[in-house]
Amino acid sequence: MDNLDQNDYNLRKQMRSNIFDKIRDGVIIMDLKGFIVDINKSVEKITGYTREEGLSRSWKDFAPEEVINPLREMFHQNRLLTDFSKISEFKFLHKSGKFIPMECFFDIINDNHGNMEYVVLFIRDIIKRKTFEEKLEKTLDHLNTLSDLLPICANCKKIRDDKGYWEQVETYLQKHSDVKFTHGICPKCAKELYGDLLKD
Repeated sequence: MDNLDQNDYNLRKQMRSNIFDKIRDGVIIMDLKGFIVDINKSVEKITGYTREEGLSRSWKDFAPEEVINPLREMFHQNRLLTDFSKISEFKFLHKSGKFIPMECFFDIINDNHGNMEYVVLFIRDIIKRKTFEEKLEKTLDHLNTLSDLLPICANCKKIRDDKGYWEQVETYLQKHSDVKFTHGICPKCAKELYGDLLKD
């Protein structure tokens, strides 16, 4: 390879490396034994591990126990792509020691003869989405609670709860929603209570 070809090769290699690191999803390249060959910058951001900390480690170091054996079996029986495509989420060990939810999928890199050479895992951090889904579910639960028919006293306006106890409206709503109350007096009640004082 002459100097011009070598320079062109090095330039293309650098460009591929830059593109690899600019991919927003995490990309983990593994050999056929499951050891990490390379990761991009997004994996570092998502997992907290640097490239150096990830290289040459097994994927099993980052997976919860309950998924290791099923994934190993899929891999050895060449069912990884077909079976794993049915799984869109799994937990990944963050450097902090916590398992965090990930959206992921696998792909294969073949050599020039069509033989499987590397396995590529694409991961996407879905913590924000999961947090939002949990908040939404909680809000919907609250709305469902509040949308039920509430027995309310025609005179004192207390609400009867599921256990048969009568509570002030404010107490009931604070227990079943995120509503907080501040008290005031409407003009009609102010007139009834303090009519003579208001004239001054």
